[in-house]
Amino acid sequence: MHTVSLRERWTAFAESRGGRIAIRTVRYAFTLAVLGYLFSKLREVGWREIWTTLPVNPLFYLFGLLVYISIPLTDVITYGKTWGHSLWFGMPAFIKKRIYNQDVLGYSGEVYFAGWAQKQLRLPLSNILRTVRDINILSSLASTLIAIALISLFLGIGHVRLTDLFDRKALMGALVAAGVLVLLIPVAIRFRRYLFAMPRRLALTVFAIQCARLLLGQALRIGQWTVAMPDVPLQVWFSLAAASLILSRIPIVPSQDLIFLGIGVEMSSMLGVSEAGMFSMLAVSSAVDKLLNLVLFSYYSVRGTGAKTP
Repeated sequence: MHTVSLRERWTAFAESRGGRIAIRTVRYAFTLAVLGYLFSKLREVGWREIWTTLPVNPLFYLFGLLVYISIPLTDVITYGKTWGHSLWFGMPAFIKKRIYNQDVLGYSGEVYFAGWAQKQLRLPLSNILRTVRDINILSSLASTLIAIALISLFLGIGHVRLTDLFDRKALMGALVAAGVLVLLIPVAIRFRRYLFAMPRRLALTVFAIQCARLLLGQALRIGQWTVAMPDVPLQVWFSLAAASLILSRIPIVPSQDLIFLGIGVEMSSMLGVSEAGMFSMLAVSSAVDKLLNLVLFSYYSVRGTGAKTP
């Protein structure tokens, strides 16, 4: 006797008239909820303060735009290389993936993308989930290594001490976590076939692409901050870049750019930077980023995120 699986039940429901209406309703409701969330975040930034302190150098906005597209552009390249497909048609989906991760919840973009990829590429869901997992592992490893390099750089310069950034309890917790991570490395290597499925050569290629993206992205951010506040020493921006990378590795944290704004303002006094200038620069950057999210999410939700060409 054949037992109906949960997947078969879901497929039957999704293909029924009532199921299609229910799924469409949930999708539209979720879209409206995200749009409402983005509107509320735009209000939190504070338009009056932004309007009176807008950076005037066009390079500031150009660098910000390049930073914005660097993540979806890298995703197009890495996922396309992994699956052997040209995924340029899916750029809208990768942009929405970025928006979900940044302004809804960490890794919610991966969930959205897995559903999109299964529908558009007709790949097995298990294959998609393995690829998403492996690429995220490589991205996390790349960002962690670059963050450590940046921290080492500005600590070596002597501009900021670890005790200036963390109290003793937090510092001890971070050191313990680092020690546990070191101890887990041999375990991860021993069981890598169960934890990581990507072939070594491909993994090295994807890792190199992720490192290049992160280095270019941080260089663009530092360039953006420099043109906004040209009198600030470069080591200050290396400190801020390291803080940005550390924050990006904390999972399931929505609106990281607003949290980063607060961190930047808090760090400004110990870095010898004007709090008003730091707030103005990061607030404008956050507002422009959220405005792009709002416009692109609205546009692609109405137009669609691209279908595979025959």
